[in-house]
Order: sequence, then C-alpha cells, then structure tokens
Amino acid sequence: MTINDSERREVAAKLRHTANDDLGGLSLQRNLAAITKAEDGSWRGVMRRLADLIDPEGGDDD
Repeated sequence: MTINDSERREVAAKLRHTANDDLGGLSLQRNLAAITKAEDGSWRGVMRRLADLIDPEGGDDD
C-alpha cells in the first residue's frame, strides 16, 4: 500500500488530537484502526498499518 506524506501527516494530527482528548468510549485498538484507516481492525492489522505509515518502503526486517 502506497502512503504519501499528506496521509502520514493527517494520521499524525489525528493521533495528537486523540492524545489530548479521550478515546470516545472506544478501545485503543478500535481508535487506532479508525485513525489509521486500517483495512483489518485486528491488533495485527493495526500494527501492520502503523508499520506501513512509519516505513512506507515496507522492508521486512525479520
């Protein structure tokens, strides 16, 4: 999945806003899935999406 700088900045802004606000009654996982627009809302899917946002080149470091 290709991620551009604008999308990355948008996600960062939403994360900062949520950090200063509250979770709106949702779990952290559900909030992260919504904020990052993760296709898979499982904790694995959220972690993969965060990894894609951090390192869009997607090299598998394992």
